Amino acid sequence: MSQWYTLKNNVPVPVPIARLGEIGERTVAKTAVSPDVEVSTMFLALDHGMPGQSPQLFETMVFGGALDQAQERYATWDEAEAGHRKWVERAMVADTASVSLAPQIKVEYECGKCHRVLRAELTIDPLAVTCPYCGTAYRILPNVKIEPVFDES
Repeated sequence: MSQWYTLKNNVPVPVPIARLGEIGERTVAKTAVSPDVEVSTMFLALDHGMPGQSPQLFETMVFGGALDQAQERYATWDEAEAGHRKWVERAMVADTASVSLAPQIKVEYECGKCHRVLRAELTIDPLAVTCPYCGTAYRILPNVKIEPVFDES
């Protein structure tokens, strides 16, 4: 049977099921990335971990956009806060990559995940690029020189 928890100074403490009214506020953080995308991190109160795993008591979930329904679970409040920041950044990159902000440009780049050389005419912000094969999103930082990668074939 799964264990129930409450928070005492942001630290999970086991409680009997009869004391669930003590759970209180469960929101760790909520961030609106855009009008259509929100990242939410909550205290779950019930251990969602697998046997032999540390209790998974916090969850970050993305609602809307390219990462809709993506989620990650954590054991501690600190991990949940760090995870929330990570998913906000990911959602911002994914949201930016899916919006047309610039005229078409021709680019060539190598995907860092699947290592395919990509040639494309982009109609998105050239500072945010998504690999069409594996979906990895990249954000190019301003004032950083990027050397193009060319396919030898």
